[in-house]
Amino acid sequence: MGRNGCLGVAAVLALAASGSLSGALSASELALGRVFHDANRNGLMDDGEKGIAGMPVSNGIDIALTDRDGRWRLAVGSDTALFVLPRGGWAPPVNERNLPQFHYLRKEKGSPKTRYPGSASTGLLPESIDFPLHPIEDGERFSILVFGDPQPRLEEHVDFLARDVVAEVARVEGKAFGISLGDIVSDDLSLYDSVNDAFSHIGLPWYNVMGNHDLNFDVERDEDSDETFESVYGPPNYAFQYGKVHFLVLDNVIYGGADLAARIRSGEVKDRRSYVGGFREDQFAFMENYLKLAKRDELIVLCMHIPLFQRRTSYYERIESFRKEDRERLFALLEGFSHTLSLSAHTHFQKQYFFGPEDGWRGDGEHHHLNLGTTCGDWFKGLPTYDGFPDATMRDGTPNGYAVIDFDGNGYAIRYQVAGAPSSKRMSLYVPYPWEKDSEKADFLYANFYMGSKYTKGYCRFGEDGDWQTMERSYEPDPRSLVHFESQRTFLENADEKVAVLYKTISKPQPCDHLWKCPIPENLGAGFHLAEVKMVDRLGAEFFESIVFRIE
Repeated sequence: MGRNGCLGVAAVLALAASGSLSGALSASELALGRVFHDANRNGLMDDGEKGIAGMPVSNGIDIALTDRDGRWRLAVGSDTALFVLPRGGWAPPVNERNLPQFHYLRKEKGSPKTRYPGSASTGLLPESIDFPLHPIEDGERFSILVFGDPQPRLEEHVDFLARDVVAEVARVEGKAFGISLGDIVSDDLSLYDSVNDAFSHIGLPWYNVMGNHDLNFDVERDEDSDETFESVYGPPNYAFQYGKVHFLVLDNVIYGGADLAARIRSGEVKDRRSYVGGFREDQFAFMENYLKLAKRDELIVLCMHIPLFQRRTSYYERIESFRKEDRERLFALLEGFSHTLSLSAHTHFQKQYFFGPEDGWRGDGEHHHLNLGTTCGDWFKGLPTYDGFPDATMRDGTPNGYAVIDFDGNGYAIRYQVAGAPSSKRMSLYVPYPWEKDSEKADFLYANFYMGSKYTKGYCRFGEDGDWQTMERSYEPDPRSLVHFESQRTFLENADEKVAVLYKTISKPQPCDHLWKCPIPENLGAGFHLAEVKMVDRLGAEFFESIVFRIE
């Protein structure tokens, strides 16, 4: 390693030649610049504005710390993203769309020609690449907004997002920033501008993760699949610190595998949208270098798109959507940290997973992974609500929404907020109505607790004076969603063409991990009855919901 922790040009060339790094640094020059306090916020380093010492800057692989005058130097290739990694009470400026501006894209020849434009040629390397920062109050207690896949396919979908979600959180107070966990759009990358315009009205700095539907599919290398995303949002792999929390934003979508071009030519692959979850060597190098800067008692939050766990397609079958060997290498990097959390989206259902030794986790306790329900819900499917946007209930029975994460030092609490519902809405209850003795579900009260996990305890009682009894966790489709699915399908089959094109039947419900059930007492007489449900989450917080149902 060179001075300030940066690789010298000769070292980078040696690693590139050995195949240890991506082609981004295969032909290296030395980039120089400063990180400075932009006191007047004009983006320029003016007379009297001072450099910031000890601030990390990266070329996507290596990390250099600025000297006492804020100066840094790093090796760059002809296609390299350079970016600052703010920490210690500093933040980057945002543009007119509230997108953080923390990077410089070095594109000597510009992006490869693709259907959706990338970056223009930047020509020769500037004499100095300077990164402006401004001070912020980043105390140990703060909150953020997290969106799962926004994923509009049409301009009408962006309208749905704006009216259903953006309006709800616009100018929200007490939030530090927001982040979208990939699939910002659904293959049509021209919609980035419209989405960014709508999200800018939230009024928060908004970070973005790259998803599989954000790729350029007309390229043959994974390294080139992010050109349009990169031109709009900056590097797909970056990091920053806020309070005692380190946020690592990672592109974990490996486009097509390393041999996609050959597989297409051979006819093995017909769909260019082939991908798998994992990381490249340069990404592992970046993560390893960044984690050296974090203290062992600080919280590490990984923000990605594809979940780390196996995807269950039936009660018996599991599909590996993320490469096992990459997960094991990631866990090895995190081994020395006592406080970790990872966030993903992608699946359009909600699931909490706690990785232990049997899953390859090598650290203390367990690693908590939240696969977040999506902002678009079930891909904008479902009957229109009173306000005209789709119901969009997901396959696990979770309505569309977003997460609010409250941080306190290295601790955190996560709340899933159903779009358009009060903050107390944490679950859905179901009893067949009217109650039918011949229904196979008729003997049970069901509770779908959206943020439920193996650590959740469920209780129910019948009548205001009834005794609380333990509910059984059940892996099956939510019966409420099954009824919902059938009624929507029947309606849309008979709807006019315009309605049928814009509003689609929600996807068929699938078994979920956050469903509980309780037998209905046989001694209840005919008429209406009140049932109450209490859910206790892993932190000991209690949540209540009631339902009134009828026995005939």
